[in-house]
Order: sequence, then structure tokens, then C-alpha cells
Amino acid sequence: MSHRSIGIALLGGMTLMLGSCTERTAAGPDTPAEFGTAPSSPGQSGIFRFQDTYIDAIGDGKAGLIAVIGIVSSIQDFCGGLNNVNLAEFQLKPHQLGEVTALITMRNATIQVLALPAVSQGDFCLDFAGQPVLYRGTGSVVRNDNNFTPTGTDGGRADAFGLSASGRLTDLVHGGTVQFSGDYRLLITPDDAFRELVSRVTISR
Repeated sequence: MSHRSIGIALLGGMTLMLGSCTERTAAGPDTPAEFGTAPSSPGQSGIFRFQDTYIDAIGDGKAGLIAVIGIVSSIQDFCGGLNNVNLAEFQLKPHQLGEVTALITMRNATIQVLALPAVSQGDFCLDFAGQPVLYRGTGSVVRNDNNFTPTGTDGGRADAFGLSASGRLTDLVHGGTVQFSGDYRLLITPDDAFRELVSRVTISR
């Protein structure tokens, strides 16, 4: 599997793990409470706000790195069943197409950066549990999605979503600290074609 394919597979796998960690299913506008355990009343805005767990990943085939976001424990412990992950602030707004616009923010998200394997086994835990972490620290994360639900592009719109993250991380190999930035931009067209527009991890001193 190529590094580019690894990045796409990891993002998909982390999305599935997000669903299992939050123990909820996406809902339509008739059941907004299913998005979290205690969302606030939307009032006139129609926006539901609540906290929930969130994890994600950014794979960069060119740099040979992956940034794993939101897992507080080691990845090995997480894959062993330790559900120690960060909380994020969710803002969700259902609309008439049965889709939900989402904004997810994290102020002190745990960020771990590891090397991508030369050959992926097609499974996040098989690829990374027990592998050395190169950089670790905390940072801020912002994720936007114009269609957060599994309805996909049923409403006739493209599903555009992406994430940006930045923070100061400890260099666990050479010592000192580094500046981290990462982002991805993905698109699912109305005919269900997947496009990776950007997937980038940058480390600088």
C-alpha cells in the first residue's frame, strides 16, 4: 500500500474509531439529541452545542509522518481498550436536506506524531501500536464539515470537510521542542467520488 493510500485509509479508520468511541450514531434533524449526551437547546439559532470525545489523524505520505490527534494514552494502550481520549467542543446545525453542518474545536488536544510504515497492514493498531512516537504535546484543532452525517451526498451537495491543527511538541528523539502544524482537506463529490485535496504534516524548529 502506498503512503498516499495509507493516509486515506488512516483517515477512514480514525473516523470509524471516532464512532465507536463516542458510542453514538449520526442523526437527522428530527433527533439532534443523539449527537451527544447533553446538547444545549439550540434556541433561535438551531445550533446544538455540547462536549464529546473526538480523535482524528493526518497522514502525510511525502513527509512520511502521521499526526494522531485526541488519544491521551499511548496508542498501544488505546488499541488495548483504554478509552482515554480528549473532549472536543461540538457545534452542529441540522438543515432541511437531512444533513448536519459541523464545527469541532479542541484547545488542548493531545498530538502524537509517528512515522508512517513502509508497508501498511491496513489497520491502524497493527501499523502503530507499540511504534515509537517521534513528537508529542498539545495543540489547538479546528474541524469543519458541511455534512457530518452518514447521509453522504444524498442532498445533492458535495461533502467538503477538513481539519487544521497546530501546537508546540516535545521532540522525543533529539530533545527540545518543535513547532507542529497539520491540515487535511477532503471532498466527496455528489457522485460519491473521493478526493484528497490536502493532507500535510509540518515539523519545524
